[in-house]
Amino acid sequence: MSGSQAIAAVTNALRVLIQTRISADSVVGSGQVTARPPDLARSAGAGNQVNVFMYRTAIDAAWRNQDPPTVRPGEIAQPALPLILSYVITAYGENDDEILSHRLLGLAMVALNDQPVLSRSLLRTALPGSGLDTQPERVRVVAHPVPQDELSRMWSTFQTGYRISVTYDAAVVLLDSLPPPTTALPVLAVGRGDTGPTALPSLPPDLPGLPPLLSRIDWPPGHPVAVTGDLLTVSGQSLGAVTEVRITGLRSPRPVTITAPALTVSPAGLTFVVPKTVAAGSHAVSAAIGPGPADQVSAELPFAVAPTITDPSPFSATIPAGQENGSVPLTVHCDPPVVAGQDVALMVGSMSVPPSTTPPAAAFDFTIPGIARGRHPIRLRVDLQDSLLLHDGQPPTFHMLEVT
Repeated sequence: MSGSQAIAAVTNALRVLIQTRISADSVVGSGQVTARPPDLARSAGAGNQVNVFMYRTAIDAAWRNQDPPTVRPGEIAQPALPLILSYVITAYGENDDEILSHRLLGLAMVALNDQPVLSRSLLRTALPGSGLDTQPERVRVVAHPVPQDELSRMWSTFQTGYRISVTYDAAVVLLDSLPPPTTALPVLAVGRGDTGPTALPSLPPDLPGLPPLLSRIDWPPGHPVAVTGDLLTVSGQSLGAVTEVRITGLRSPRPVTITAPALTVSPAGLTFVVPKTVAAGSHAVSAAIGPGPADQVSAELPFAVAPTITDPSPFSATIPAGQENGSVPLTVHCDPPVVAGQDVALMVGSMSVPPSTTPPAAAFDFTIPGIARGRHPIRLRVDLQDSLLLHDGQPPTFHMLEVT
């Protein structure tokens, strides 16, 4: 998720996007894109220039009442701050040549029309470390004309002469809330036999020439999600000719491809082991008949991969003598390693603790504040996926932290 730098990241991304388009023009390629208030926009000279100025912020009402994207349903957390950023874009021709200013304004508008969704790579390079490139909702830039009298009032406020301008909105920009969420312990069993309710559509018979269809993923008993090394079975139709399975995810720069002999194919199911190269988090699996330009690919079926705590349980920590509660350090190793940009937290009982280690890493250092002596269940959360329960006996038990 994004931090307080996200607003600056959007502004700079717009500046970079427009600058790239202007620099490629043979007539006004020397023009510069700035981000200044209107009364100071021309303080640097009289050359070709486009100025990007954020004149208003607003709250997105729909996102304001939703749970934060960084918590799971049912957990208690302060909602993220969802912002709509409003910009006025003004063009200035060299020596106040209006023909040049109109050419610059046209280039800026075409740049935003051609790329209305700010790409993750653009946001990542516009302001490294803002985290805006990892938020689940994409930032979209749309033209939002405002009444002429509102524009006139804005220019009058800055006590400068009006120039032809266009206005855009960039939304939604989600700013993380700083207080950590309160998390509940997971359910140990769902229904008789830990199966829970199951509902599947009535599928038509296999038809020749149609692409494969995936309907359900089955993982080992007792696993609510998959972990690396799990043997998964994907059910569906028209699967007999499948040649490969593709796993995609937000954190994967390219799909992870699984082919025979690691992939077992039958008309009704595909069986494979979740590779160690798949990061924890949300993913999607698809099946393909190919490869080649005429390959047939199924629709994607979502699934999740949970991290695994590789340290033996229980962990142990000691509070200094004479204190009822205290802060204790803890180092947790995990598999698969966490990649750059992923959200990591340690759930200690109902408390969420952020790490002091920055991804990518396979080990994380935590300082657990105000913890009492006793036994506390712990889980490692990576991109909203919690590490699984240990199955040492019946009922299953958690990884535990023993504080003395």
